[in-house]
Amino acid sequence: MTVSRYLQLCVILFLTLPACVYGQASKLLLLQKGDMKKALVGKLVYLEDNTNRMTVQEVAGKMPTQSKTLPTNQANFYQSNSTFWFKFEIKHPAFAQEDWLVEVPYPPLDYVDFHYQDAQGRWQIERSGDRLSFRQKSIKTKINAFKLIFHSDSIHTFYVSVKTNGILQIPFNFQESYTFFIDLGYEEAFLGIFYGMLLALGLYNLFLFFVLSDIAYLWYSVYMFCSVVFTASLIGHTFQYLFFDAPFLIEPVLVFSGCFLIFTVCSFIQSFLGTKENIPRGHLALKIVKAVAILNILAFFVFGYTVSTRLLNVLSPFTVLSIITISIYATVKRIPAAQFLSLAFLSMVIGTTVYALMQLSYLPHSLFTVHAPRFGLSFQGLLFSLALADRYRALRRQLLQQEKEENEKLENRVKERTEALEDSNKVLAHQNSQIQQSIQAAKVIQKAILPHQEKREALLQDYFVIYRPRDVVSGDFYWLNKIGENTFLAVIDCTGHGVPGAFMTLITNNLLDKIVRVWDMQDPAKILARLHEEVQLMLHQKETDNSYGMDMSFMVITPQQTHTQIVFAGAKQKAYYMLPAEPKIQTLAGNRKSIGGTHTAEADFQNYTLALPKGSKIYLTTDGYLDQNDVKRKKIGEKQFIQLLEQAGSEDMTFQKQTLIKYLYNFMKDTEQRDDILVIGINII
Repeated sequence: MTVSRYLQLCVILFLTLPACVYGQASKLLLLQKGDMKKALVGKLVYLEDNTNRMTVQEVAGKMPTQSKTLPTNQANFYQSNSTFWFKFEIKHPAFAQEDWLVEVPYPPLDYVDFHYQDAQGRWQIERSGDRLSFRQKSIKTKINAFKLIFHSDSIHTFYVSVKTNGILQIPFNFQESYTFFIDLGYEEAFLGIFYGMLLALGLYNLFLFFVLSDIAYLWYSVYMFCSVVFTASLIGHTFQYLFFDAPFLIEPVLVFSGCFLIFTVCSFIQSFLGTKENIPRGHLALKIVKAVAILNILAFFVFGYTVSTRLLNVLSPFTVLSIITISIYATVKRIPAAQFLSLAFLSMVIGTTVYALMQLSYLPHSLFTVHAPRFGLSFQGLLFSLALADRYRALRRQLLQQEKEENEKLENRVKERTEALEDSNKVLAHQNSQIQQSIQAAKVIQKAILPHQEKREALLQDYFVIYRPRDVVSGDFYWLNKIGENTFLAVIDCTGHGVPGAFMTLITNNLLDKIVRVWDMQDPAKILARLHEEVQLMLHQKETDNSYGMDMSFMVITPQQTHTQIVFAGAKQKAYYMLPAEPKIQTLAGNRKSIGGTHTAEADFQNYTLALPKGSKIYLTTDGYLDQNDVKRKKIGEKQFIQLLEQAGSEDMTFQKQTLIKYLYNFMKDTEQRDDILVIGINII
């Protein structure tokens, strides 16, 4: 709309300013039904007051010698700091039967004062303009209108003074009151439809933005909303319905909405045409326009309304010219739907031209010609929507074609890969068979290193073992031997599980045999320390920095005449025991250091010595049982493990084993086993 107003003013100024005639007196104006604009030609005179202080009496005295005649029904002075006085003399024979109004149908005027004489010849004044409260208007419409006061059928003289910071476009019209309000009703109905259409287009495309996630739809929606606000500000509706008690908001809203209108339409064109990739120079030009629009908002706060409106009026035609040029270029390059953009801006230019010709009396004054810029903007909005729809259809066709081609390529690839997959499956099946055979062989080997049943029963006598590997082979195992009167029992949790853990069990088993049976070491703490050194040496951990190792509990069982002596040492593992007279589990805590890994070679482990009477129980376990979780990822934990041992501690070892296994099964229902599990319990007899 800024563009339309600017073009209109350029045309009118060009055609009317040279035609002003100095020093001519006004001619008598006869009120007549119909269009009064032609009747006003040569009948209105005006005077410029540079001081802005002249009274109506002073103006009346200077008018005969210093006035100028308007060649049309309107004055156009662009922007001026002066006050302009307009005089018209009217004779109305039917003053008692007909009410007439004088209209100044350009809302963005700061002060519009109507001067008339009462029956006693005293000058009276009625005030209007958008710097006053809307309630102060005698005729409460969006435009400036005043009732002509007649006291007889003789000649009456009237003056209208106008002062504004914006564009001094001052059209005049005379109309019968009832005709004025009928026309006003039609106009308000049209504008309601106009606003409704723009808002509907904005909301519809905002919905499409959320569905399609295309930023062009968002910019288009914001452009439509800005068009509504700017149009309402320009024709006076924001003053009439929103800021009637806050006229100081009218100017900033007009400037801001105009700048945002330019910013959003440029953003829409950039996004719609993909100017960054397709038209780099056009993209740069629109970026400059957008930057100037934002700077103009800042200019309003620094320099005021006059400067910002001048800049806005210069920026508007440059924006239209840039967009039309870019649209035509995009049409030549056959960018989808670009031709609609050219037509859209052409429709707005046509609407502005029709309005200007109507103001110059070359076209009749009607609802269409008065609101031709609004019709142009409406068609522009519709063409933008068609452009978006056409773009969507073109992109959809392109995407469907691409999808078809990709599907064909995919089908060929699937076919090729299916054939390759069948060959691979055969190879994998063969390899899997070999791996399973190897794992089963590893299971047999690992099972062979575990103490067999006869050895367990001979050395431990009354006991239970819960041994549940997570995979086919396990990283948990136990080592059992006897030298002299001493029985050696170790429960080991090697790093990892499955095949990696199983390899570590073989290494650990061989090292324990070497340390205890060959080197004849029988002190648990020294055995763990030596095992730590040997693991580091064998795995070259200082050179390779690997962290493979194990947690271990190790004890030596030696029968005495009155009791059984237990010497225990632990590497991040504990021993649990229960005395027959005290059915409460007690704990022996091992050292908080693992065997193997990259920590220092000096690993000091501590021995704990117990004298357990007959009927005592002692338990060793890896962390697999305690760390098993349920469906809520809650672990069994040490506290629950101890409670289970205390509850079943007075029962035989078979019952205790069944108690632990039953609880484990119920606890881990609908979950998978997370680690290898090994628990050993011994009844001292």
